[in-house]
Amino acid sequence: MRPRLLACIDLTQQEAERVRAFRRLLALGWFLMLGPDGPATPHNPVGTLERQAERVLHLLG
Repeated sequence: MRPRLLACIDLTQQEAERVRAFRRLLALGWFLMLGPDGPATPHNPVGTLERQAERVLHLLG
């Protein structure tokens, strides 16, 4: 979820933090699936792994 979408949903602070934690976990899971010999590797364009790595680093802060 984008931060703008989260702002439109009535979540408690604790719920919002859980959503952010799940986003980090899902992003890391996708990164691992895209890694060398990962199951998603043959189906994605060149550069996908690098873009996902940037996303993971951004979400981890």
